[in-house]
Amino acid sequence: MSKLVFRRLSCGAWLLSSLLLLSATADIARSQGPDRSSAKGERSASSDVTERWTYRSFRSDPDLNTEPNDLLFGSGTLELTQLLPGGLSGTLGGEGWSLALTGEVKDGAPVSISFRGKGIIAGEEWVYDYVGYVVPAWPNGIDQRPAIVGTIIRVVPHSAGQAPSGYVAQWVAVKQDASPEGHTIAPVERSGADRELSDLEIAWVKAVESNDPDRISIFLSQMFLFVGAGGVLQNRKEHLNDFGSGQLDVESVIVSDVTARIYEGYAVTNTLAAVKGKFGNRDISGSYRFMDTWQKEGGRWIAVARQQTRVANTPVGLNGGPATATRGHW
Repeated sequence: MSKLVFRRLSCGAWLLSSLLLLSATADIARSQGPDRSSAKGERSASSDVTERWTYRSFRSDPDLNTEPNDLLFGSGTLELTQLLPGGLSGTLGGEGWSLALTGEVKDGAPVSISFRGKGIIAGEEWVYDYVGYVVPAWPNGIDQRPAIVGTIIRVVPHSAGQAPSGYVAQWVAVKQDASPEGHTIAPVERSGADRELSDLEIAWVKAVESNDPDRISIFLSQMFLFVGAGGVLQNRKEHLNDFGSGQLDVESVIVSDVTARIYEGYAVTNTLAAVKGKFGNRDISGSYRFMDTWQKEGGRWIAVARQQTRVANTPVGLNGGPATATRGHW
């Protein structure tokens, strides 16, 4: 992790100055700043937040005697990408931890974002909610760097009770430099198509967590086929009806890996995920791999088939006990 080097400044003072800057620069940007529209039309809000950022969060300690480095709550790399219009996905992580992000971005003065981060770290589920605001640029600023400031809350306790739910901290992110090829610096490189498919998988997960068949259906072709872990074959209507009837109730899906392969006219993705939920009265919680086949329709990727496989050695703790055999649709 990067080591913080800055002057003694309490987190409370830092947050107050950030909010004052946010308010003041928003007014200045509206009156003196460059016109954010162009001949091609209004710029999308997602263009202000996509790509990679250096992320740091701070404890809410108003004591001016607290050492600055003791205020650091977390640090890592924040990567945000656009899903469907208004949607965001991405990752946030550092040494020994990583969260999968899903959320939304909204136009405004300033542009705002909100997202939830989920991950399995040291065998425990981490869930955090984030709200952030893009800091408008000063009209006459020198060497400015795009920044986002916001707040974070821990949704689920972890670390054996040492990290309680409801804890709130503040965060700031600054955009990383771009490489000569125009891509931001990152430890893992992905092609545009790989990233698009990975983002679609995360968006599909978000729709499944809603259990809303209308939201799920936008990812599925009319000829979609689904094979559950128990070997049952379903068409599109049958699969969506499991959600619409309430028979299938998915509480959460945490993605830990997405692998994509692009071919001529179609693509295949394999996703590893930890699922919590029920099918009827049966607990289906556990680890699964999803093999999805995609094809281009109307210029966008859409899923034509999904094969679901239960991972044999489900970690104990996902459903409070060892994995049990799964039959039927899941």
